[in-house]
Amino acid sequence: MVRLLAHAEIMARTSRLKSVWTAAGRTGRRPIVQDTAFIITAQLWSKGALHVISMLMAQFLSVQAFSTYNVFLLTTTVLASYLGLGLPLAAAKLLARGDTTDGDRERLSVVLYLAAAATVGAVVLKPLYIPVLMPSAVSLNAWWVVAGGALSAWSVLGQSSLYAVRGFRRALLPILSGSALLALGAALAIARSDVHFLIVGALASPLVAAIGSARALSAYDTVPRPSLRLPSSEAFHDVLRTAVPGIGIGVIFTSMTWMIASSLLSHQSSAEQFNMFSVGMQWFALVLFIPLALGQAVFPRYIRMAHQQSTPARMIIQPVASTVAMLLVMAPFAALFTPLLILLYGNKYPFSPVFVVCVILAAAVAGAQTLLSHFVIASRGAGTWMAASLIALSICIACLHVAPPATALAAVLVVGIAYGSLLALAIPIAVYTARTGGRTTTPAAP
Repeated sequence: MVRLLAHAEIMARTSRLKSVWTAAGRTGRRPIVQDTAFIITAQLWSKGALHVISMLMAQFLSVQAFSTYNVFLLTTTVLASYLGLGLPLAAAKLLARGDTTDGDRERLSVVLYLAAAATVGAVVLKPLYIPVLMPSAVSLNAWWVVAGGALSAWSVLGQSSLYAVRGFRRALLPILSGSALLALGAALAIARSDVHFLIVGALASPLVAAIGSARALSAYDTVPRPSLRLPSSEAFHDVLRTAVPGIGIGVIFTSMTWMIASSLLSHQSSAEQFNMFSVGMQWFALVLFIPLALGQAVFPRYIRMAHQQSTPARMIIQPVASTVAMLLVMAPFAALFTPLLILLYGNKYPFSPVFVVCVILAAAVAGAQTLLSHFVIASRGAGTWMAASLIALSICIACLHVAPPATALAAVLVVGIAYGSLLALAIPIAVYTARTGGRTTTPAAP
């Protein structure tokens, strides 16, 4: 009888261990791989469409028209980062917890109210910031920039919210629809030899993506429904505590690219070099999509682990090491495709193998710091990362002041130096956070 009881106890423990192992497998690597695959698919479609369109525009449009399109993309991206107010980060940290309490409903209402206020402010304050934001050498309707920035901000907010609730599959349709509209605008621009059709397509793309993300979010029971009543001051404080550092982070990174591009555009006869730098940054973003996808997939897990005060070292080391190793291997092979790059974009833009390798290496450095930033923000809050980003911005400004870039290659090197300085700060911060357990600044549910 004793032997039977002992055997039964052993079998019960074995069964419990198997169930725990199975649950760990289902919530561990496999979902991360699946989530990352959906994000990569979406990024490949959207970034791939953008690159194909860029190649076609470089071939069929004049240098000045292509420059107008690149300036539109640059200025709307910068404006969107300002109008975002750090709300995508605040919404992601709020929705990743999966709570539907009254307090979270109020906080989500604060996010939507602030996003709407930012859109209204963009319209009202247009005469103040447009002369600073837009280069005087480019003729572009300022209202298109305002609309593009506002719509892009709403699109990023919707996409970040969907990723926070792990709605990676549902996020595909809005992205695919937006890319299709952008492709339609490009086809009309080529047929009519008018870049303005492409700009209209670029405006319709984030509009459709934002609406699609909102409809997809409404299908999740874990997403709290916004409250119509005026939120409490405590709810505003909780959201702003996360959003304010997020504002700084988004503004810092887009401001760095904007300052480098503006410095390049200020030189005489630099339209070709500006377009080459813009193309380089598009490839930079395409290469960066892998660490970005990994970061977006593991960020909700980092938040939950931060609440439990336990983050395995492999969750930090493996994504960073694998990403950097892969990109470093890609760099020398990418140089071999330089003649193909010239063929795709035209002889007007003389790309060199050194330029291509520098873009890949800069993306490798940026990818490593991007993955570390997700861990630091989840564990220690966005304030720590904003302080490190400010130091990197200061180094970038110093580089532009000492040696303003006159070529696309010099501009890419400045980008690499800025991200390299941030990575040098991120490594000790991440190591210290992992050893001490970090702290979370995510608002606690009432």
